[in-house]
Amino acid sequence: MIPVITRLLMPTFTRLVQKPPLAALAVLLVMGQLAVTSVRVRSAYAGNEQVLPDTRQFTALAGHVATEGRFTLDGESPSARREPGYVAFVAAFVKCGIIRPHEASLTNLWPVVVAQIFLFGVATFGLARFTARQYGPLSGLLALLFTQGYWPVASQQHLPLSECLAMVCLAGAWLALGDSARLNRSWPALILGGAFLGILCVTKSIFVLAMPALLLFMWVRARAPVPWCLPRLAVLAVLVFAMPVAWAVRNHHHFHLPIMGSIDGVSSMYRGNVLPFQQIPSPEDPAMPAEGTSALAGMKSDGERYVWYKTHAMAIMKQEPVRYGLQCMNRVIYMLTEHDIANDPAWRALLLIKSDNVLLLLLLLVHLPTLLRRQKGDLHVEGALLMFVVTLALYGLVYGETRYLIPTMFLMTPLYAAAAAERIVQPLLSRFMPALALENRPAHTVAGCAPA
Repeated sequence: MIPVITRLLMPTFTRLVQKPPLAALAVLLVMGQLAVTSVRVRSAYAGNEQVLPDTRQFTALAGHVATEGRFTLDGESPSARREPGYVAFVAAFVKCGIIRPHEASLTNLWPVVVAQIFLFGVATFGLARFTARQYGPLSGLLALLFTQGYWPVASQQHLPLSECLAMVCLAGAWLALGDSARLNRSWPALILGGAFLGILCVTKSIFVLAMPALLLFMWVRARAPVPWCLPRLAVLAVLVFAMPVAWAVRNHHHFHLPIMGSIDGVSSMYRGNVLPFQQIPSPEDPAMPAEGTSALAGMKSDGERYVWYKTHAMAIMKQEPVRYGLQCMNRVIYMLTEHDIANDPAWRALLLIKSDNVLLLLLLLVHLPTLLRRQKGDLHVEGALLMFVVTLALYGLVYGETRYLIPTMFLMTPLYAAAAAERIVQPLLSRFMPALALENRPAHTVAGCAPA
């Protein structure tokens, strides 16, 4: 019976591997994610589910932006708690009357989640199609399955938080900039990529600090004469920094301080280092030192809180530089392995791997020399690695959680998919299904460009 079933299914499986219908599969996977959300919304506990404090603040800010045109949490005093990118996304639904303002529950926010699922589906399909053109059809199939099936990444589309929008912006920017990798090929692609990065910078403000490294990298990698390259690079820089600078001007007007991101980022510098090897998740957490709780309670504006957090965070770093260095190392290890060296020695992190991120990174490291040799000069390969390293370093210096790496892990999906296809799936197919042992990478792929 099994040989008969195998013989019947083999043609379908062969066609799926050799010429995967990525668009149809992407639609099916999106419909599956929508079904999961529908079940969650209709379940008995949907009305009183636990919601993260971040979501409550985003919803409160969006409610005031949409109804009163003010970026405030209480309707009176200006706020700089959160970046405006995701707030504007939620506010659009409030303005259209699709969701109720100031109510942070999944029952109320399900239209936002549905929109995230659709946007995430478009982004994953774009990355999968790019991967198939660059690295072969099997790699494209694996990229689609990874982004929609790998739980730490795929689960973000079900949560009303900014990680999903950050992934969409990164994917859109890299797909657009990949078409103008030499900065002299496509003005529309360059403008679109810059717009996506600008939205990203006001959605996850730490990426503002990564942008100078990215622009420097693109200038070094540009294969065009300097007079031809610089105007395009200048336009890209203006598009990237226009929104964060406008936000900083707004904050300067209200608080007389050049707050480009949010005070939550500066608060994280304090909360991530005030206790030895422990990060305080929220200013309202019981672990906050009594000195900080009492001082912050008496402050009337986010500007005062910003100055207090910044002053005390810098004081901790200057007074105890060795401990701060160990905290940074602990954060980097934890983000990659979910292993806290406060409880176990650092060397045991390699023996107690709790995070799939480590396995993906090891796979990528094994395949990286081959990937860099074959795709020499490819903006996506080198740029994605640059963004990962810079993001890991920035969060390691400030405040690190595993989910903060999800956007850049998502950006590296084509690299994981190519590595998995060549190092794992192809050898297995060659051994057990010789008929499917095809050359995964297109023979006519040009380094750095999609095949015609």
